[in-house]
Amino acid sequence: MSTITNDTEFRHALEKLGIQQQRAVAALFVEHLSALYDDERIKRVISLAKNTETPIDELQMAYKAAKAASIDSYTRCGADGD
Repeated sequence: MSTITNDTEFRHALEKLGIQQQRAVAALFVEHLSALYDDERIKRVISLAKNTETPIDELQMAYKAAKAASIDSYTRCGADGD
């Protein structure tokens, strides 16, 4: 396995992966940022996204849950500034 040392190499490596593998890599990345959030919906979405066998309908529901968590987080953030 070669070492990736820059953004271009990383993008090329990702392009070689299938869509399920790309999704799993993205889920691992988000999982490493877990200290920045405390929302069970996101944790569930990550576990579904990491599994390359997750059916598309579950992924669609997970997307909606992640979007709702994002909107809720953004809304709370704005409310804190009032």
